[in-house]
Amino acid sequence: MMKYFVLLVTTFFLINFNSHAQIQPGYKLEFGVNTGKTTINSGGEVAGFDIRLEKGFSNRLSATLTAGYIRNFNNRPIVQQDHWVYTGTRDVIPVKAGLKFFVQDDIYVGGEAGVGLGLAHGTNSFLYSPSVGYAFKNGLDVSLKYEGFSRNTIANDLSLRLAYGINLDKRYARKETAQTDSWQLGIGLISGTTNSHDAVLGTEVDLYRPLTGNLEATASLGVFHIFDAYRSVITNKQTAGQTLIPAMAGLRLFAGNKFYLAGEAGAAFDTHGKAQFAWAPSAGLAFGSGLDLSLKYAGFNGNQIQDFMALKIGYHFKL
Repeated sequence: MMKYFVLLVTTFFLINFNSHAQIQPGYKLEFGVNTGKTTINSGGEVAGFDIRLEKGFSNRLSATLTAGYIRNFNNRPIVQQDHWVYTGTRDVIPVKAGLKFFVQDDIYVGGEAGVGLGLAHGTNSFLYSPSVGYAFKNGLDVSLKYEGFSRNTIANDLSLRLAYGINLDKRYARKETAQTDSWQLGIGLISGTTNSHDAVLGTEVDLYRPLTGNLEATASLGVFHIFDAYRSVITNKQTAGQTLIPAMAGLRLFAGNKFYLAGEAGAAFDTHGKAQFAWAPSAGLAFGSGLDLSLKYAGFNGNQIQDFMALKIGYHFKL
């Protein structure tokens, strides 16, 4: 599969070599999410996010520096000492540098290389990643990328990446609206999966208080249920899952009028009444109509509650 991907990109590059590009010299900060599948039959789904710093050198060429997080949901159990053992996920932190070349006004090919820091087993691997994509003039960036690992080939994946870029040479401030000087209340539904491939479903109530034109203080209270269905099959035990109530506070920073980055920290209470430290970074879009879409990662200190990644669909309104 890799050789065909390289052949396709090379052919595309040669056909469009003489066309013009839209990139301008300067710095750009990009926030992306990606999802795909591993390229071997025994693999599984892949999801992750990244932050990329891009420096334009000319109208066609730019350099990139990318760091992020990749989760490989390999839900295939293995046999170990006559027992079925669930292998869980393979977590990787990729750190890459590379080049991006525009072959048309908005179409580019790229290549990056670096190291993949393996969290689950503490192993590191050389990482390379060719890509082809389309950069919209409003900051959106859609690309198809391949990631190959020299030591852990089970993690090799082909993924679709969706990103939003911020031009650091311009000042981005949120437009002043009637809502920027008042409290807002938000309600949302959350659905996702844990690091053991268990489903997560819940609801959350959020409170927002503007501090400046593009910075808000936040507080949230939620109720989530983790369904332990797969673990029940493996251990042959009937469990009802786990319910938790997280209460957190933090900040939300807007880059532009809709896109934001947020982070919260606090405590999460499980079904046994035990509290654990909780933290939750997220990125999303808040529309003027009240609709709020975000991707959220929830982490917990300890092994009583599983970390999870989820999609949140919410609605916010002025109090």
